[in-house]
Amino acid sequence: MLIDIVSRGGNLLLDIGPRADGRIPVVMEERLTQIGDWLRPNGEAVYGTSAWVRPTQWSSGTVPRLEQSEFRAEYDITSLVDHPRSGNAHVEAFFTAKGDTVFAILPHWPNGQIELRNIAAQNGSRITLLETGDALRWSGHGKNLLVTVPETLRSKVPVRQAYVLKMTGVKNI
Repeated sequence: MLIDIVSRGGNLLLDIGPRADGRIPVVMEERLTQIGDWLRPNGEAVYGTSAWVRPTQWSSGTVPRLEQSEFRAEYDITSLVDHPRSGNAHVEAFFTAKGDTVFAILPHWPNGQIELRNIAAQNGSRITLLETGDALRWSGHGKNLLVTVPETLRSKVPVRQAYVLKMTGVKNI
C-alpha cells in the first residue's frame, strides 16, 4: 500500500493509536516494524521522491480502473499485485523519481530478468539493486529495457514485500 500510494505522489497516513494505558497493540507494532525493516535499506526510493511520468507498469490483461471512492473503503492491494480477478492485469512495477534517478519497485523477485517497458537507457546509465548496491546488467530491447538480476543476489537479501532497482540515466519513451 505504501509503495502504491507513494508511486502516485501521495503520502500514507497510518492510524496507529495507543491503548488507554499507552501501549501500542501488538498487531500495529508488527506492521510498523515490517515497514521500518523494508524502509531501512529501501527508503531512498520513498523519502523525498515524487511520482514519475507513470506510476506503474501493468502486465497484459485488463487494467482495473480505480475509483476515488475505492480509497474510502477497504483497500486490497493484493488484488492489484498478487491476486487479480480473472482477465485483469497485475502490477509488475511501481515507479518513483528523485532528480535524475528513477526507482522501479518490484513487488516480486524478478527471477533472472525483468522487462521494463517504454524505458530507454543510454551509455553511462547505471542500474543497481538498491538494497545491496550491486550493479546489474541491462540491455535495450526495442522500446524496452531488459535488466538481468542474477540469482546469486537472491541470497544477499532477505525475502521482502518488494525489491528496488535504482536507475540513473534512463528516460520514459
